[in-house]
Formats: sequence, structure tokens, C-alpha cells
Amino acid sequence: MKKLSIYVLTLVASVLTSCEKPYDYSRWYEDDEQGSDQEIVTEVKDFDLSVMCFNVKNSNDDKGTVNSWDNRRAGVYAMLKDKKPHVAGLQECFHSQKNDIINNCPAYKAYAIARDSGSATSGGGETCAIIYNADTLTLLNNGTFWLSKTPEKVSTGWGASIRRIASWAIFEKNETGEKFFFMNTHLDHQVEAAKVNGIALIKQKIAEINVDNLPVVLTGDFNSEPTQAWMVSLNEMLADCRKDAPLTDNFATSHGYGKKNQLIDHIYYKDLTPLSYETIRNKWSGVTYISDHYPIMAKFNFGEESAKGEEE
Repeated sequence: MKKLSIYVLTLVASVLTSCEKPYDYSRWYEDDEQGSDQEIVTEVKDFDLSVMCFNVKNSNDDKGTVNSWDNRRAGVYAMLKDKKPHVAGLQECFHSQKNDIINNCPAYKAYAIARDSGSATSGGGETCAIIYNADTLTLLNNGTFWLSKTPEKVSTGWGASIRRIASWAIFEKNETGEKFFFMNTHLDHQVEAAKVNGIALIKQKIAEINVDNLPVVLTGDFNSEPTQAWMVSLNEMLADCRKDAPLTDNFATSHGYGKKNQLIDHIYYKDLTPLSYETIRNKWSGVTYISDHYPIMAKFNFGEESAKGEEE
């Protein structure tokens, strides 16, 4: 009886000890809600070109709140240093925010023009900044035009209440000498005519400026779902990386700090092979939302040997 009692006590003690630190199975059951540190898209290691599109949310909004630029920017720097895009198109980016980014991410340089003044240095409202890793890319040419009937002048167009622009650049890869044409824009958020005509002007300008028929990447906050007619018209010239990449997702990009779900940020391309598309929804430096939009990122190879857009 005494031996039995000792055995029972030993068994109970063993069970209690095993319950003190139960194995954490949660990592096997994590969902893909924003804030997870798990990658959604399997990472492509071998690629020629990595491109990001990111509405950083202008620093005038949300001052004094948890979503202020001062609270978010460390997360932005951490994200860029981790993802290391060769080039990124930013929207709603003031010159001061652009300067914060390139000062804290020293591999990057920037080209940006303020939409309300045409200034390349300071003030003048939001830009469609293009930042690029100067260790991997050389900037050959650049420019900006306004989405209006007078695109070479600071102007508004087609009933929009806000000036809208597109900035472009031609880059050369330092290692290989391969060149590509890059454009970044931010369409109007209210007026359909401004969106329709803005897209038409963007297509016209790509044809006019890209005279050497270089591979093309177009990034932007289009304030439009991909199924809307003016976005579908882009398929006459370019292809949607989210749709074509073999590794991809279908998450919303504009979330309003967790309050809405809209797929309005896009990466389009031409004469490249898309390898992956990713909506970046991680936490960075403890910041749950580094903007009211998620960054999106695409990886490409030069050439078209397996591009879905060419097969369809």
C-alpha cells in the first residue's frame, strides 16, 4: 500500500510538472491577421528586380495619436531595411518624410516633386516620391507631370479638387547594365473623370517617354479596385503583377488602420517576368500599422519567358 501511494504521488507530481510549461502549439495555428510576424508569400531568393509600392500616409494627418508619423516612422525604416526593394514608389510622401527615410535608410536616394509647387527640395505638398537603392541602381533620367490637360504645369484636372501627379525615372542596374522605366502615381480619390483621364494620360506618357521600349513598372495608389473600367483599360498596355505572379496573395491594401478593406494599390508591368507579389502586413519595430495602407512588393526577372500576361 505504501509503495502504491508513493507511485501515485510520483505520477501526480510528474503530471503537474509537465503542466507548468505546456508546449506552445500556437505557432502551428497562427492565422494570417495583420501583425503576424509570419510571411504570407514564400520568399523568392533569386530575382533581378524588386519593386515596392507604399502609401506612407502624409505626416499632417493623425498628429498626436498612435498613428502619427512620429510613432510610425521607425517601423517604416525597419520594413525598408528588411525588405530591401531596389526601387519603391511612395505616395502621400512629403519632402520631410522622404528626407526622414533616406537619412535613416542610407542605401537609398530619392527623386520627388511636390504636387502643389513643383519643388524638388521642400514644401509644396505631397509627392509621388521614388526611392532607390543607389548601391544597385543608377538613375539615368527622371521627370514629373500633372494629371491634367496641362501636364507640364502645376495644375488640377477633370474636376479633381486636389492636384495629382505621376513621377517617372529610368534606371540602370549597376551589375548587369539592364535598364527599365519606372513610374509612380496617385489617382484622385473622388472624381471618376479624373481617374479615367488620368489613366489615359499615364498610358500616353509611358509611350511618349519610354522611346527605347524599356521594360516598364508602374506603381501607385490608384484609389480604384482592379475591376473598375479605367483600371481594366491599363491591361491594353500593362499587366497586373498581383494577378500574374506565380506566388501571390489577394489581400486588401488600404485598411484605414484596421477599419476598412480596399484593394486600391497596384503594381503593373511590361516586358518582365513576375515571380512574386506580396502584401506586407507584418509588425515592424513594435508598430502594428506603419501606415493606413500596407506596402506591396513584387519581384521580377528581366525578359518574358514565363510571364502569364503574355500567355493570356
